[in-house]
Amino acid sequence: MKHVKPLILTALLAAGLAQLASAQILIEGQDIRTLPVHYIEIVGQSNVWGTKVRIQVDFGQKYGHWGIDKLTGPDGKPLKLNTMMEALNLFYANGWQYLDSYIIQETADVKPVIHFILERKAEVPEGLPAHSPRQ
Repeated sequence: MKHVKPLILTALLAAGLAQLASAQILIEGQDIRTLPVHYIEIVGQSNVWGTKVRIQVDFGQKYGHWGIDKLTGPDGKPLKLNTMMEALNLFYANGWQYLDSYIIQETADVKPVIHFILERKAEVPEGLPAHSPRQ
């Protein structure tokens, strides 16, 4: 019985990670795996308590009324991640790879804003459309 609990926890953790890896990520209802661009920038900033990171994505789209469009899950709710590493892993699982990064911190009182530049992976996962330029 002692070995059953760790096995159940391991199975639940693996299922959760698989769910995260295959989770659909949307920007204004568009799946990030099908964006008609080669490069994107993800911008992350910690919340006031430093417990979550708010992610926004810039792929050259026209900004919404309030600025850069926010990243959402398939339910339309803003996606809140724990760290930028979690964001990178999520984007990697969805067809993007790290290229470069930079940090902007306007004042010492303001939390830094982290910018990651990502590029589409060379290989397109099976079942996803190949990259095509915007018309």
